[in-house]
Amino acid sequence: MKLNKPIFFIMTILNVNSYNIDRLLKVKRLNQNVRIYKSIEECDTNKIETCSNLCSSCKGEKTILCECCHGTGFLMIGSEMIGTGNNCTYCSGKGEIECDECKGTGYIAKWMM
Repeated sequence: MKLNKPIFFIMTILNVNSYNIDRLLKVKRLNQNVRIYKSIEECDTNKIETCSNLCSSCKGEKTILCECCHGTGFLMIGSEMIGTGNNCTYCSGKGEIECDECKGTGYIAKWMM
């Protein structure tokens, strides 16, 4: 991997090498494991709000407007509909798609935040 000079210079000053990067990744994984463990203690499976928060993208609705047809369900270019009865291939004519951030659950686990 060829690094440009400014990045190499910064890495040299900070003494960043593959060993340090590996250590940082291990610390990050350890911190995530601690968050998961703590969330298990706090989580009441009968009350989803104790385990997670509403998804900020879909606001708990589980779906978002299709970015291809803008919710119309038909093939669109800008604000113009293409033909008649041509369903949007991205959302299959539904006008909405599963929220990618929460994978259609409406919630995001607290330990993932």
